[in-house]
Amino acid sequence: MPEAVLAADPPTVTVGVVIDGPWKRNNEIFELLRSEVHTLTDDEFAVRFPADKSLTADWTRDGVSAAVERLLNDPGVDIIIALGAIASDDLVHRGPLPKPVIAPYILDIELQNVPRQDGSSGVTNLSYVTFSTRLPTSMTTFHEVVGFHKLTLMTNTYVITAIPQLKDRIRQIAGSIGIDVSIVLVDGAVQEALAGIPRGTEAVFVAPQFQLAPEEVDELIAGLIERRLPSFSGFGRSEVERGMMVGLTQTDFDFPRMARRIALNLQRILLGEKPEDIPVAFEEVTQLTINMETARKVGTWPSWDIMQKAELIGENYFESKGELTLEEAISDAVEKNLSLMAGYKSVTAGAVDIRRAWATLFPQVTLAGQWRKIDEDRAKASLGTAPERTANSSATLTQILFNEEALANVGIQKRLQISREEEFRQLKLDIIQATAITYFNVLRAKILERIQFDNLKLSKANLELAEKRESVGQSGSADVYRWESQIATNRRDLLQAQADRHNAEIVLNGLLHRPLEDNYQLRETSLDEPMLWIDRDRVIQYTDNPWSFRIFRDFIVTDSLENTPGLRQLEALIKAKDRQLRSAKRDFWLPDITFQANVTDNFYEDGAGQPAAPVKNDRDVSAVVQASYPLFEGGDRVAEVKQLKEELAQLTLQRDALMESIEQDIRTSLRDVGASHGSIRHARKSAAAAGQNLELITDAYARGSVSIIELLDAQNASLVADQVSANAVYDFMIDFMVMQRNMGYYMFMLNEEERREWLERLAAFFSDRGITVE
Repeated sequence: MPEAVLAADPPTVTVGVVIDGPWKRNNEIFELLRSEVHTLTDDEFAVRFPADKSLTADWTRDGVSAAVERLLNDPGVDIIIALGAIASDDLVHRGPLPKPVIAPYILDIELQNVPRQDGSSGVTNLSYVTFSTRLPTSMTTFHEVVGFHKLTLMTNTYVITAIPQLKDRIRQIAGSIGIDVSIVLVDGAVQEALAGIPRGTEAVFVAPQFQLAPEEVDELIAGLIERRLPSFSGFGRSEVERGMMVGLTQTDFDFPRMARRIALNLQRILLGEKPEDIPVAFEEVTQLTINMETARKVGTWPSWDIMQKAELIGENYFESKGELTLEEAISDAVEKNLSLMAGYKSVTAGAVDIRRAWATLFPQVTLAGQWRKIDEDRAKASLGTAPERTANSSATLTQILFNEEALANVGIQKRLQISREEEFRQLKLDIIQATAITYFNVLRAKILERIQFDNLKLSKANLELAEKRESVGQSGSADVYRWESQIATNRRDLLQAQADRHNAEIVLNGLLHRPLEDNYQLRETSLDEPMLWIDRDRVIQYTDNPWSFRIFRDFIVTDSLENTPGLRQLEALIKAKDRQLRSAKRDFWLPDITFQANVTDNFYEDGAGQPAAPVKNDRDVSAVVQASYPLFEGGDRVAEVKQLKEELAQLTLQRDALMESIEQDIRTSLRDVGASHGSIRHARKSAAAAGQNLELITDAYARGSVSIIELLDAQNASLVADQVSANAVYDFMIDFMVMQRNMGYYMFMLNEEERREWLERLAAFFSDRGITVE
């Protein structure tokens, strides 16, 4: 006996294919089918798809029937697959067939009068697949979303012509939900089809338009939006993403699952199962999908309840004001924030106090004019010293030659202005921090909202699973009720997540002084965002072990204390108070010296009481230099000095306390950054593991191996892990911003020269401690 025995070649099977008509995706779907068939059967059979056995008809009943007849009569064809609704309808009405046939596109069993027996065809050699609930479910769902009364259904001309009874079924379904329906046939003329939409139409249901090219579908979508008509895509999700308003299938007509189903039916036939015994039902994975951008454009808004059930595309359904990056948000806040603008006004107003302090040291010039009238009797009695009517003008010049309080006030106001500027810088840092944190909170809220939505979808899928288990007797109705309760809880959580997102967006708009309800597309900020770091890789080299990290913390504390606005503000106040104290002490021995000059011109005298002889010189001139020194003020100056000393001591203690607090905040925030950065990897790993565990538990629940409690625990664990993973990234970014706020500056606000100097200071600090980092 030879050492190796060659196995017999696998039996060859020739498959013939009938396609309704030309379409750009025919080759794609055909290759998808062929791939699925080979994947399932290559170990046992040699399945062939000869090119001359794959026939594409002309979208007519006669053309399709001729192609079917040709393959039925071809002895070289073992099995026939109908890739189209017309071909499938033709084959299911031929009665017993001479060879196995798979007709996978039966639209409606009752409408098409398709034979059915105990869940299968019952007709010799006939296996078909039906979408018996597709159209009724889709139309009912569309009505729930939009609430129309007059519907237009746009369908493929060739399919409706080949299967004319579809019209009656469509009207029957429409009548059952209380709406009027008009049917518009579409071949390839999109504008003609749009023009055929009846007046008064409130919504349009677009059946799959296999005969249209992608650009023609886009033209159809644009035309419906232009007419402000809500639309439903019978084709699938991609059309909703391109602009149709509503869809119900998760994929495009679910071609991949259909190809797999055809391949499975073919495999069962090849393994000896009779085609007429193969189940015909095809359960589609459904998910209500709504394009909210289209909803906005056509002016039709789904209810809150509908939106909770649906997956929303273009979730910023109110008109977006454009993209907003973190850098742009911070820049806008610095420029437009009202609190910051008010703080700046305080700085500019304070600058005037310096000018006012200087003003007291400059000459003061006063001009005055006077007209006086006294009664005639008094004038006469004055004997010429007080005429009845007089007028004069005067000019007075006053100049402080020396005044300690005025001189001190100039220096004090300068220090107070520095304090105001540092207070403003502190406010600016606070606004930047609040803006960045709120920006991250919006991004976080969006992710958490998506997690809650996905969790709701998962609960719905588990409800369907529980219903299937109940239908086959694997579990009772308790599981169904439990999942219905869970779905209600998930919807509540989703509502809260949506509210959290909207609230975060409102807070961000407020910080930017924008209309609070404006919507912006926030760009995701990654951990490698260049604006967040000076030189991430280099900095990590200084923090990659506990000893280096401790030195790094010392450097940050040392480097930051000089830049902290709160500390610099207190330093300025201390200097101002010290100058005030020195001035108060000098008041004990320094006089005030003032010079004053006056010119008065008596240019008018009239009436009784004039002097007998006219006065030749009516102008009076005087000049005075005055020195004053208060000898005793009841102890006020002593009390003032004592008070100022206490206030200075208080400010000094406040500065020392603030230094401790700043150092504490810097060190703890550095610890927080290190911990939150390290947590990201672990949180992601935990989420991945929880997700894998959920998949295993879900599969086990479907088989009846575990209880609903175990599945709920796994789902909740996965939900929490996903939330922790999402939070971990933004917790780090927020901790990073808090750390920089505590440092008194933000790294992303440093220019290239300042960044280079910062790195040089860092290297020098480590070098002084005997550590060199390459």
